[in-house]
Amino acid sequence: MIRILFLITIFFFSSISLAENKTIIGRLETIAIANNDIELLAKIDTGADSSSLGAEIIDSYVKNNEQWIKFEVNDRSGTSFILDRKIIRTVRIKRKKTNSIRRPVIQLGICLGNHYQSTEVNLSNRSNFKFPFLIGRKYLSGQFVVDVEKSFTQKLACDTK
Repeated sequence: MIRILFLITIFFFSSISLAENKTIIGRLETIAIANNDIELLAKIDTGADSSSLGAEIIDSYVKNNEQWIKFEVNDRSGTSFILDRKIIRTVRIKRKKTNSIRRPVIQLGICLGNHYQSTEVNLSNRSNFKFPFLIGRKYLSGQFVVDVEKSFTQKLACDTK
């Protein structure tokens, strides 16, 4: 019995120490992309491996023997921005009760609070979703702890310029 209590205590305190150096965020946050020029509402999704940006794809083309993509993103106020990025790869997304789809993946800098990090983001049609950006585990890992009872806990404070 004492050994079990000891193990539970060790587990509890080691969990606290793991979370000490991480920023607590809510289930919804404001983020910025493209050198902080574009602010978006984002849903935090610990069930998703990677992040996803709602974008309207305008064109894909070859530049310097590499595949590139031009796409449109609307910020919080509805202002449209045209972005141009190299396609890193494509990913197959499994969907329930329908066929899987392929999405282009780009590298994109994301600011959340004062944390700026470049990460892989797939481009998708998120027009039917309330939030244009979904942040997945690859971006969150090692930096954040999610408190699902909170929202909009962070003020944008990244210096990327």
